[in-house]
Amino acid sequence: MEKTGINGNVLKLIAVISMTIDHMGLMLFNDNLIMRCIGRLAFPIFGFMIAEGCFYTKNRLRYFLRVFILGVLCQAVYFAADRSLYLGILITFSFSIATIFAYKNAFEKERIEIPAVLLFVLILAVDVTVCVVFPALFKNSGFYVDYGIFGVLFPLLAYMGRGKRYGIWLMAAGLAVLSMTLAWYQWFCLGALILIELYSGERGRKGSKYFFYIYYPAHLALIWLAGLLI
Repeated sequence: MEKTGINGNVLKLIAVISMTIDHMGLMLFNDNLIMRCIGRLAFPIFGFMIAEGCFYTKNRLRYFLRVFILGVLCQAVYFAADRSLYLGILITFSFSIATIFAYKNAFEKERIEIPAVLLFVLILAVDVTVCVVFPALFKNSGFYVDYGIFGVLFPLLAYMGRGKRYGIWLMAAGLAVLSMTLAWYQWFCLGALILIELYSGERGRKGSKYFFYIYYPAHLALIWLAGLLI
């Protein structure tokens, strides 16, 4: 019997619509505040679904590479377009995926092994170095990882709280800290937790995941072209 609530595909579709409105508001409508506020729903939902993907995937390497390679291709376009060293959300989530898998190896086995714990600590150190240290060292270069270190860690918090009563509060705490580091309207991201609470745990129709991977670079390209025509 199928669980009641919102399945994963519906959640991601809501996030896609929110993200599209956000990017249109930023790129086509002079940073429209209402559209940017609506767009705050996207990150928490996508971050939560990244955690779900890490839980369900049968091939960790393929899951990581799928997100990472698409992220690198998008970065090539960003750099070609305006020589930007900004690292987009797919790179952020690539760090998140690696961190979650390291956490699984370190703390979800019958016996905790020191090498696995050290690897987890090492990956956290890499996260901090890339997301915090490098932007501080290269202030004038424009180097920045989208959503920063707290953006990287949010899917980890979602994963750690998965199936637990305190899970929603753990995510809320992560989003609150994240919001303190960004523009004031980032606080609207907390609204996404209502939708996440309605998640049924069901994935939805198989095969639709490729739509979401293709949509991200496609919608950015279309918005960029629309901006050139306006």
